[in-house]
Amino acid sequence: MKYFSRQQLVAWLFVVLCAALLLFVYPQQPKHEWADHLSLLSDAETLPQPINKLFTGYDVAVVAWWCFWCTEQVFEQVEWVHEVIVGYAGGMQENAQYDLVSQGKTNHVEAAQIYFDSSVVSYKELLDRYWKTIDYSDDQWQFVDRGNHYRPIIFYTTMVQRRDAIASKQALQGTVDNTIRVPIQPFTTFFVAEEYHQDFYQKSPDVYGNYKKHSWRPSQN
Repeated sequence: MKYFSRQQLVAWLFVVLCAALLLFVYPQQPKHEWADHLSLLSDAETLPQPINKLFTGYDVAVVAWWCFWCTEQVFEQVEWVHEVIVGYAGGMQENAQYDLVSQGKTNHVEAAQIYFDSSVVSYKELLDRYWKTIDYSDDQWQFVDRGNHYRPIIFYTTMVQRRDAIASKQALQGTVDNTIRVPIQPFTTFFVAEEYHQDFYQKSPDVYGNYKKHSWRPSQN
């Protein structure tokens, strides 16, 4: 029969005590709590870059989903929105231009800066409208719009926006069956799109109307 030395017994006892202490300090949590925790951490906590506001006195949200013509049209119809500027966000190359972005060469997405009065409407309410206008189960493109520059992304410009965006995403996930695949990312850069893209739905209503008709967008939009 093999006997352990006193030193070996002390070492084993120390290991057992440490394991018991860990179980006491970090008890096993129910599965659903761990799921919520992992969901919260799924979007890395990274500070956004400073944003150069084009309009002072307003808060600004930066979001992306399908063609930015639609983004502008959807939010400029809301009275609490002061202005919507379309452009290219999230890529690495400077001075993004449509011909390069649309070919997927810059990793930018078509996005919009939405300037709104936070004393009238909250960022959360703005996100509620955002969720209703996209296919949140698709993180590659949106409806008829194909290409990685049509990826849906929420870009937070402050850490408060990050908190609210994650809370909004989790609240919606609790009410739907499909997994919400829209990432929440820190704001980095934004390049204003060419002038002919600004207010396109007003400048070219016939072209926009035909596009919208065949875009597979939800009827309420």
